[in-house]
Amino acid sequence: MAGPEKVYEFGPYRLDASHLLFRNDHLIALPPKATQTLVILVENHGRLVEKEDLMKRVWPDTFVEEANLTLQISALRKVLQEGSSNGAYIETVPRRGYRFVAPVVERLELESQAPSSPPEVAVASRRTRRLFWLAVVGVTCMVAAMVLILTIRQQSRKKPSATAADITPSRFCRYRICPGILRRSIWRTVSQTNC
Repeated sequence: MAGPEKVYEFGPYRLDASHLLFRNDHLIALPPKATQTLVILVENHGRLVEKEDLMKRVWPDTFVEEANLTLQISALRKVLQEGSSNGAYIETVPRRGYRFVAPVVERLELESQAPSSPPEVAVASRRTRRLFWLAVVGVTCMVAAMVLILTIRQQSRKKPSATAADITPSRFCRYRICPGILRRSIWRTVSQTNC
């Protein structure tokens, strides 16, 4: 039997020993690097975590730029809904690092207290679904426009160029050019010509 596991609780969130983040007992999907960043910040809550130290722990044996860390912090802030009535969770210390500033309650949880069934993943937000369907409609319109353009191009290549017979009025059936007129050609109906 495994011993007790450490669980962190802050606001409506709970970060369990298996590094899963829950909000009101609903699992929140996080990218692995964002999860690792959150675990390090929560374990060191109230203390400054230097950027270099954070990058070494999240990306060991890999060179990454500071922008990658900034991206993970931004994703965490979005998930934790900072700026709402709950207040801030992650404080930026300019040119130094980050600090998890929300009050954190650490407690031990026995393995038997953990939920036996897999938790439900939070449903995608309305905005995410709307963006998905807008992208689907946009791509569909682009494909339809491309098919239309290609069809028109194919038909224009097959059509022969217009001749004099296509341009003349329909009451004339056959035409001949009278020989002997050098400077201009006069078109007449076959019944009217005596060439």
